[in-house]
Amino acid sequence: MIFLTVGTWRVGYNRLVEAVDELVSSGVITEEVIAQIGYSSYKPKYMTVVKFCSPDKFVGTISKAMIVISHAGMGTIIETIRQRKPIIVVPRHRLLGEADNDHQFTTARQLEIDCKILVAYETSELPEKLKKAKSFIPAEGENCEKILQAVEEFIDNVNVRARKRILSQKFLTRSRKKIWPYKILKLDDEDIKNDLKNIILHFAKNDKIFDMVVFVPYAGLYLSELFTQIYNDTYEVNFMTVRRASTVSKDNYLKKFIFKKEWLSDLIRHLEVLWRLKKHYLKLGQKMVKKSTVDFDVGDKNVLVIDDDVATGMTLSIVKSALLKRGASSVTTASISNHLLPDKIKVDYSVYRYKLLRTKNSRDYYAT
Repeated sequence: MIFLTVGTWRVGYNRLVEAVDELVSSGVITEEVIAQIGYSSYKPKYMTVVKFCSPDKFVGTISKAMIVISHAGMGTIIETIRQRKPIIVVPRHRLLGEADNDHQFTTARQLEIDCKILVAYETSELPEKLKKAKSFIPAEGENCEKILQAVEEFIDNVNVRARKRILSQKFLTRSRKKIWPYKILKLDDEDIKNDLKNIILHFAKNDKIFDMVVFVPYAGLYLSELFTQIYNDTYEVNFMTVRRASTVSKDNYLKKFIFKKEWLSDLIRHLEVLWRLKKHYLKLGQKMVKKSTVDFDVGDKNVLVIDDDVATGMTLSIVKSALLKRGASSVTTASISNHLLPDKIKVDYSVYRYKLLRTKNSRDYYAT
């Protein structure tokens, strides 16, 4: 049996899944193939398909496999080498939209030099590599596990830095006037900095000290820039995203037009909040497309999560749950504004409570 695995990266890996399916169809591969395809949209016709595996099932499938075919995911590579199984790695390509950068090529080349893996840099090389794999045994070496762990940690750090850079380049150019609640409240940068200080001081008065502050994009990228101007390196700063149905919906050009007209956009925004309130009380939650992942170390850390704007509390709830599952000692939530009543939405502290149809510059937005 051959085990094909492409991991859990959000864009899947159609190129590799389709290539292996064609090899089975053409008779180049005669063995049974179990394919873990993740978020790949291509539907194999000649392989046994599973989207995701539990950790135990994943390890067990590798142990039963004669050969493993995979992207350059360090979890898969480490487990395969540990079990002394031949693995063919096909690195994801940045230019094809399969990854945010080409770190998988760097990983694959180094491990290929060390005779730990076989690498097919193009899917056309798979037939040749399959022949070699039948007699290939990953090389042993001193401190192999430590070397692989070091490589994994290096790649993780590269991923985090690249993700922050890409998000920053893409979204920090947005005008602050397009970010809620700052448009409605008409706050300038100094006002926003004061709001961030307000959050930190509020928890400091209650003897809460944090090791890390996590912001929720996309508005959170703007907040984080102002936050680091205030606190410099006092806190470790990271980002988390949660993809919902609305984040992958088609562009609403009418809404974009409306939001260009300030007098009209404020009215529409208020109506939008009213609709969210109604949905909340009717328990009509938003359908999730994909939950968030944590790609930074939160083990035994006290984490503060800051969002700009809370409507239903769904995002903060998912982020908090994910951080606790990854070993955070505690997770505290805060927001600049909270659309709903605090007894309905569990946010530990909100600087403003969104009061519908109030005057935009009313200072009684401040929460007590």
